[in-house]
Amino acid sequence: MGVPTYSVDLSRAIGALMRNPPGTFHVVNSGSCTWYQFARRIVQLTGGSSTVVPITSSRLNRPRHACVSVLSTRKYTEVTGEEMRSWEEAITEYLS
Repeated sequence: MGVPTYSVDLSRAIGALMRNPPGTFHVVNSGSCTWYQFARRIVQLTGGSSTVVPITSSRLNRPRHACVSVLSTRKYTEVTGEEMRSWEEAITEYLS
């Protein structure tokens, strides 16, 4: 599980943070998904006919990493008063 983050949303958030006290913030789109869910949504939004097949992470030839890599944007929201939009909204805009 992770959170795809649209660079446009990230850059807007950085702009908002520049007007606030310094600190370390996690900034990602809201919600979470697996790589499978992310790929399915892309195929769906682009009208593709590809079949996306879920596999386990162990089948990938990649270094091990945390199974859930979802960051909290609570501090960002508290400081800026802004909420990050969902990754689904962001990917829809990106692909339109």
